[in-house]
Amino acid sequence: MIISIDDKISSILPKVKEGVRTFIVKDKGKYVGIVTDRVIYTSQFDPNAKVKNYIVKAPVIKSDTELEKIAELFLHGYRELPYFNGKDFELLKFTDLLKNLLAEKRIPNKKISQLGLNEIVKIDKNESIAEAIALMRRRKIHHLGISENGKLVGILSSADLFPFLIKIKEKTPLVREKIGPDSIKIASIPYLPKIHEIGINKTLTDAANEMIKNEVMTLVCNGKFLHLYDILKEVTKKEKFMVEIAGKEEVREYIEDVKREIDQLVEKVDKLAPVDYAKLTIKTIRESGERKKYILKFLITLGKEKIAVDSSDWDIHKALHYLKEEVEKIVRSKKERTKGKKIGKNWRRLSAKLREGEYFK
Repeated sequence: MIISIDDKISSILPKVKEGVRTFIVKDKGKYVGIVTDRVIYTSQFDPNAKVKNYIVKAPVIKSDTELEKIAELFLHGYRELPYFNGKDFELLKFTDLLKNLLAEKRIPNKKISQLGLNEIVKIDKNESIAEAIALMRRRKIHHLGISENGKLVGILSSADLFPFLIKIKEKTPLVREKIGPDSIKIASIPYLPKIHEIGINKTLTDAANEMIKNEVMTLVCNGKFLHLYDILKEVTKKEKFMVEIAGKEEVREYIEDVKREIDQLVEKVDKLAPVDYAKLTIKTIRESGERKKYILKFLITLGKEKIAVDSSDWDIHKALHYLKEEVEKIVRSKKERTKGKKIGKNWRRLSAKLREGEYFK
């Protein structure tokens, strides 16, 4: 649903109650962000508050956005994201993403039993919302199993608790009642996701189909929760990039330090632009007693771009420091000059800003 930046929050509350989760916000026909039900429920607002005060700058998905990149975006906690079809905006749901991942066979045919899922933490349905929030914080989790007489009867997520942090009256919907989380029982929540179970020996593709069929992001599997994010993490998982190092014998006593520093450098560069190849060559160019002067030659390939940097010093750690600084400087400079462009098959990006996290609060 598309709304204007000047609309009042009170005008969209009825739609939130009907189940609309995400609103696309425009200003004079231009996309400026989204407003979600979570933001509305958790914000302090008055009857005259406008939508512009609650906008979240969510990234826009386009027709040429790669599926893997879309999956990475949903890992940030989005349930729906704006999609520009070339003419106007619509919402892409997590179920749409799963359907596309299945169609292109991107979801690994791995058994659920192979994942390291955590046991379900339960809370009795007669406990208060305040206790549920405290338990989530203590255990650093976002989902609880609701129990009745020890039996699992429902699923409670942190998102389900948000509306009850600000109790809304029916006649005056924007006035807060003096009812806090301590006095509201979990059992009083009118809607909670139903339990949908799946066998431990089923595959991730089976789980994705179940989520699509029931429009749920969480399944119960042999006393454990399987979440949408568990599937997306497998989709976006990358093998650790191995850097080729020549001349290890030159710095035998420091080789572990060298490996760690270079791995960190490649990992940092890969966040700016995908790394295809990296090689470090170490040579001794001068000796003075027990001291050695080293030269480090580093070659890194980003798509069709090749970057070569040299650094030398009597101290191997200083040479590494200079090398890292220069490589990062060059990569950032090249990226600034190529914002929004496609360089090689691996350089397709939503935008340079998206990779730098500027769209996220």
